[in-house]
Amino acid sequence: MKTLKGFDAVYCDASFFIALFTKKDTKHKRALELFKEIKDSRIIIHTCWFVISEAMTVLLYRYGYSEALTFNQSIDLYKVYHSTES
Repeated sequence: MKTLKGFDAVYCDASFFIALFTKKDTKHKRALELFKEIKDSRIIIHTCWFVISEAMTVLLYRYGYSEALTFNQSIDLYKVYHSTES
């Protein structure tokens, strides 16, 4: 199923990354399907450091070091934005 047809970029939140990096999450299968489509269609993943931090914390404390480490090693694949204060 082509859910993201026509997209050239998506913004992913912590729940997507958590589901993607742990098989114990109820949405893991769907996250894998979406990630495959993102990869195959060369869609850019956008996120921010707050999301990265939240996902890393949940993966580490709820699911374990291995899941958190795997996610950490994937961060270079995403376009990560810094928040700025005005």
